[in-house]
Amino acid sequence: LVVAHRCEVLSILPALYYLCARIPLETSIETIQTLPKDIAKNLLLGRDLLCDISQTLIKLSLQPSRGGTTRRICRLPQCPERFSTLLHARYPPGKMERRFIFLFDLPDRGILEGVGPGDNTICADCEAKYLILLTRGKGSGWEELPQIFLKKKWEDLLQKRQE
Repeated sequence: LVVAHRCEVLSILPALYYLCARIPLETSIETIQTLPKDIAKNLLLGRDLLCDISQTLIKLSLQPSRGGTTRRICRLPQCPERFSTLLHARYPPGKMERRFIFLFDLPDRGILEGVGPGDNTICADCEAKYLILLTRGKGSGWEELPQIFLKKKWEDLLQKRQE
């Protein structure tokens, strides 16, 4: 991370910050103290923001939606309970290694990973909406990654590379 800053290889910095942010604090606390203050600050603040984004995505996934309406209540009363059960099975409480699951570390099907499409765990509408939410969340998260850690846009970082 420090070398990339010194060499001004800006286009890889967002990914490097992300990889460093996902290291558990128990492991990285000694290393963070050796980083220049501005890099450590960006890393910790960015990590905090990533935690918030990931937690928001999980909260939204617990609000399955009714097809064709804007209300976030499923037509099947068991869907929210099933989502909650899947969430707790995938990320059991009390497991420090599962405390923060960052957006890009979620499998492609998120908490539905290993659950076959249409297997009646949740309704097809809630499943489709959740997968769209997850895909869009990852896409917008990637677009925001430089802003999260560097307060810049991808275009700014790539432009520096071309100069």
